[in-house]
Amino acid sequence: MSLLHPFLLWGLAAIAVPILIHLLLRDRPKPRPWAAMRWLLAAYQAAARRWKLTNWLLLLLRCLIIALLALAVARPALPVIGGGGHVVLMVDCSASMGARGDDPGPLAQAQATLAAAVHNGGEMPYARWTLVTVADTVDVVANGDRATVLEALSRLSASALPGGLDNAAAGSNAERLASAVESGCDALLISDFQQDDGGRLVALCERSARRTARWAVGAASPNRWISGPADAGDLRPGEGGDVLMHVSGAAAGLRLGIDGGPLVQVTGKATGSFRLPLPPLAAGEHQLRIQLENGGLAYDDILELPIKVRPPLSALVVADRSDYVGAALLADDNGLAATRIRPGVFAGTALPSGGAVLLRTPIADAQRLAMWVRGGGVLWAPLDLLLADPALAQLVIGVAHRDGDVPGGMYASGEPDIDEVLGAAKRERVRATQLPSSARVLLRAGSSPVIASVPAGRGWVVCELDDIEHDAALAGRGTAPLWVVRVVRRLAAIAESPSFWVAGQPAPAAATLIRGGAHVAIAAGAPLLVAPGAWSDAGRTVVVLPNPDEARTDVAAPASAVTSLAQALPARPALDLGLWLLLLAALVACAEMALAAWAGRTYGG
Repeated sequence: MSLLHPFLLWGLAAIAVPILIHLLLRDRPKPRPWAAMRWLLAAYQAAARRWKLTNWLLLLLRCLIIALLALAVARPALPVIGGGGHVVLMVDCSASMGARGDDPGPLAQAQATLAAAVHNGGEMPYARWTLVTVADTVDVVANGDRATVLEALSRLSASALPGGLDNAAAGSNAERLASAVESGCDALLISDFQQDDGGRLVALCERSARRTARWAVGAASPNRWISGPADAGDLRPGEGGDVLMHVSGAAAGLRLGIDGGPLVQVTGKATGSFRLPLPPLAAGEHQLRIQLENGGLAYDDILELPIKVRPPLSALVVADRSDYVGAALLADDNGLAATRIRPGVFAGTALPSGGAVLLRTPIADAQRLAMWVRGGGVLWAPLDLLLADPALAQLVIGVAHRDGDVPGGMYASGEPDIDEVLGAAKRERVRATQLPSSARVLLRAGSSPVIASVPAGRGWVVCELDDIEHDAALAGRGTAPLWVVRVVRRLAAIAESPSFWVAGQPAPAAATLIRGGAHVAIAAGAPLLVAPGAWSDAGRTVVVLPNPDEARTDVAAPASAVTSLAQALPARPALDLGLWLLLLAALVACAEMALAAWAGRTYGG
């Protein structure tokens, strides 16, 4: 048995009142010996025994009245025949409850089913209703009569933030939920149970609720979602390009919108890793909106991607003499707009924004150059020159020479069109070098790295690991200038490309994400509780990808869940034993008064 108001059971202590009155007011006859009254004494003693029995019966009835009144106020509820007048609807509003293609989704199904049950005269005779939403947080949305709660329920929509049912059983969420699920109520959890089965949440409710049920809405179905970062590469004005994307699930059609234009159907189907073709675009920044067509859950069908079409990049060649890299930068006016300067004038020369610097000699203003690289610049220099300068050495931590050298071989960049010519050049031995895991090998001689790039802040440092500045075999290849320009432009594009974070996962760095009028402060390592889309942070763009756990729509509901409202709610949940106990107390009071009146007439004399 459970009690709706257990603290009111202190009323049972009032039973002591009639007992005290009985003990204080009971008759205490004084013996008066009188021989002539012997027969009267025998008759009196027989009547006293009957009166004493009647007194005990009256005491029992009076105690029973007080006990019944105390229980009626506490309102007991038995698991089968009793029930509270309070129902708590706990509605899952996580992303998987939203629309799925042409299907309005499980949340809409639950809203329609409850509304139809009321319209068709369904009983649901609870006197009090409470509506609680469960998503990234737990919120008590409405508390009152049925009409108030069902009207609030009709206004709910699925959240775009990652959540999960068991989040409601932790921390402040658990406290808010416990305050809503009062003792003796009926609790109903409404969900599609895709992220988890809500076991911890149900266990928390069962501490107070008379009955806790799970209502599974929606059916398991396949889903397709944008699952990985997109890369637009090095886009040039007036030239077509493409975006490398990643889609999980079955193949789906695509629609593409550019700079707020209408979404246009793209030929072909998207699945796995694929390239989405782009039309020629003008120089500058553009916004892409990519949508999976009929891709299942709507939450993860949209990708907002800012891209930049770059004209020839500005570059500085800081050198006393020419070499193969400097010649490549200075010769290609289509990809780079390079200027050669002497080391002595470097301190007074502005560094190219979003461009490149080729450094061949020591400079006096290395600290300024290091800050420029961390802000997104590309620095190309020999490793020995970088390590010799304390400011520049901080950019290549983890890169170091080892003793001796290692076997070389044919040059290879990993790009077939470049290596077709470049692969004819050969280097017999290569200086042994240690590289960090973050380094990218750009050029090899055989299997040994010769040139590698290392990230530094938002920028890159291209390190020549061996002395190849005057390597005639390399400089004499016709594709070397093309390869140098391609490397510089690609690294510059990466430096300016957005960061890709995943909703619900730990944030890689502290940030204040801004989008529209929303400002969300995120601590490093904290869960990223923001909606998918493009956000800005201190001048950079962060694209938040959908949470893969929220994309799950193919999980079967737990065996303990029911699939209909009729099974989820009891047929007569509002049978309140408190009223029946009050009626019984009134009947006992009437019996007590009748017995007391009879006893007065019978023994009063």
